[in-house]
Amino acid sequence: MVPNTAAASDPAAEGDVMVSVDGDGAAARVIIADISQDGAWISFPLAEAAPIGNGDWQ
Repeated sequence: MVPNTAAASDPAAEGDVMVSVDGDGAAARVIIADISQDGAWISFPLAEAAPIGNGDWQ
């Protein structure tokens, strides 16, 4: 299996990154996408996502 890798990009470059949760229950997945780039996205099961702080960020 060939890994799906991308070249490192300029970290100072601007992009439009969005995060969403698709589905519900055991099928729920987190999707992170840079909508300014074609094919620049990743998804993983919501159950594997790390919690973000204690809610103070809201």
